[in-house]
Amino acid sequence: MASREVRYVTIYLFPSTDKKSPVRANAAPELLTVCPGDVIDFTVVDAAGVGGVVSFQWDDRGTPFKEDGKPFPRSTRLRVRRGAKGRFKYSVLLNGKKVFDPEIEVVH
Repeated sequence: MASREVRYVTIYLFPSTDKKSPVRANAAPELLTVCPGDVIDFTVVDAAGVGGVVSFQWDDRGTPFKEDGKPFPRSTRLRVRRGAKGRFKYSVLLNGKKVFDPEIEVVH
């Protein structure tokens, strides 16, 4: 039976001293463990004050979600599909530029 828990990921955007990238990003947790049917609530904390939209880019395995996530400014919720299993690596993009690479692990 599929789980129906809500899991949380917070994406933090911090100011950076690196001239090539004005933003430093992190996610908590870096590895999120979920079950099929769970909902993941993604929230962005913009401590850098840069604004913009966040989106995801998935590796060759694709997305573990029922639907593709659309770019979002502050938060979004996505449901893990029933057939998803294993680790899914993804990149967090800020205005189309990669800023961090966390993972989601789907267990049964």
